[in-house]
Amino acid sequence: MTEPVLPQQGLFVTGTDTEVGKTWVSAHILRHFRDFFQREKNASRKNGGDPSARPHLKAHASKVTSADSTTLPDHGRGRLHRACARKPVLSGAAFDGLCLRGEDAVRLAAATGEPMEQVCRFQFAAPISPARAAREAGMDTTLPRLLEACKAPSDGWTLVEGAGGFLSPLGSDSSLNADLAATLGLPVLLVARLKLGCINHTLLTLEAIEHRGLRCAGIVLNDLHDRRDAATHKEMAQLAGCAITLMPHGRPGPDWADWLNSLELVAQTHTR
Repeated sequence: MTEPVLPQQGLFVTGTDTEVGKTWVSAHILRHFRDFFQREKNASRKNGGDPSARPHLKAHASKVTSADSTTLPDHGRGRLHRACARKPVLSGAAFDGLCLRGEDAVRLAAATGEPMEQVCRFQFAAPISPARAAREAGMDTTLPRLLEACKAPSDGWTLVEGAGGFLSPLGSDSSLNADLAATLGLPVLLVARLKLGCINHTLLTLEAIEHRGLRCAGIVLNDLHDRRDAATHKEMAQLAGCAITLMPHGRPGPDWADWLNSLELVAQTHTR
């Protein structure tokens, strides 16, 4: 097991609001990466563990595809070997008789094969903001503690998922999702619910992301209610200025593979 570190490569997944389908999107992306690393591992075994026979993972020039030719960046210390998920805090978890189990944490853990407790360190039962839930429970979920909960193996490609919208309170010190994202410095994936007003919400969130000095790697319009609003999708694509895809019914659409291919997940170097 490699030493846990703050993620050097991956994505920060956020939303325009709560209940927009962030975890559905995250789980699909994580399964894609998990499958890729498994194929890469199998290819290595087939070639006797010879690294030269494996796809080279070039730093700062990566693209993700659903094909076997997928290339991913190095993290500066060696090759990437696994997909990791981190959702440092959530609220609204249910007690199963043994422990609190948030639905989002369960889904993310299933997507990567990691223990749920490793994926999500802080879980609260109250269906209120994680910041308020932590304060009411007397728990320390300040920004440094949330960052600690984001640490993952240094050979991992890590997806960090926030809670609620980009400017929603996250930590017990009133730190925001935006503060966590800015400290991590990962590219941001924005999830929006396809509905009336979503263009305004999305563009406002994009401005907030850019204001924090972060790069938006792409946008997912989640069509939770089968609106099939191609006009809004087209208009959003014209206004947003970054890769965008429509996800019908919370599942990948026909352009999913092409959209993944258009995401440039650039390796990040953290200065702490």
